[in-house]
Amino acid sequence: MPVSSRLDIFKASSLCRELQERAEVVQYSSVRRFIKNNGLVHQMGMNISQKDPRELEDIAAHSW
Repeated sequence: MPVSSRLDIFKASSLCRELQERAEVVQYSSVRRFIKNNGLVHQMGMNISQKDPRELEDIAAHSW
């Protein structure tokens, strides 16, 4: 199930008052560290991933 980092921060802040009182950068770093330490994946959207695969095949074929 895809979940955004902001939603992770919101949930973590609701569970931990200490985290809620910290700066946004610290909250983000803490959540990313938690994700990494627990073997979870943090995916980021990219323009290339939103393109049609057939279009990318054409581009790759022409670049050779």
